[in-house]
Amino acid sequence: MDTAIIIQARMSSRRFPGKVLFEVKKKPLLGYIIESLTNCKNSFKIIVATSKHKSDNSIVEYCKSIKIDCYRGPLNNVAQRFVEVNNNYKLKSFIRICADSPLIDYRLLDKFYNYYNKNHMDIVTNSLKETFPSGQGVEILNSNKFNKSFLMMRNDSDYEHVTKFFYDNEKIYDIYNFELESDYSNIRLCVDTKDDMNTFINIIDRIEKPPWHYSLMELIEIYEEVKN
Repeated sequence: MDTAIIIQARMSSRRFPGKVLFEVKKKPLLGYIIESLTNCKNSFKIIVATSKHKSDNSIVEYCKSIKIDCYRGPLNNVAQRFVEVNNNYKLKSFIRICADSPLIDYRLLDKFYNYYNKNHMDIVTNSLKETFPSGQGVEILNSNKFNKSFLMMRNDSDYEHVTKFFYDNEKIYDIYNFELESDYSNIRLCVDTKDDMNTFINIIDRIEKPPWHYSLMELIEIYEEVKN
């Protein structure tokens, strides 16, 4: 398989346990993410990468119920989890999405991947220098480069945060970072806290269509209306 979207998800979030399957209008956060990503023009396989810990059994059951692949690896060594997914699915590259991103704009994945595919980079991202809102992080990595770099990781923070090692050593990698003309990094379209969840609920209550119908700039406008 060439490229897959890997959504890293676990129930044991420190700040908001269980948020991944928290339901808003009878749909869990993970469902909102998957629904958006299925609209990508590129036909990416979607894989949810969770842990072997019993607390994540419910994520596995949910994925089974909607017929989405789910892989179980280490709880805390998330980087190893990605290596295992790469090897298990024989990926040439992967797109990393965090499960705190229910408003992710699928159009970003197509745009970033097209650039990655054309220019043969190690990484295409918008997280090296952040101008996108939180919850719109998209990282595309070469699987072979990632697996080799994993062997050089030594710190728990590298294992937990997956791509931190690459940004800390950016000079030895070919990285392209997408940036917006204005800095929207203070806008929180993620769900990391209960306050973020309240914002997300207010956005869902305000819009008339499923959130994937709205572009990133439209979502920013809606966010600002909700917060003001």
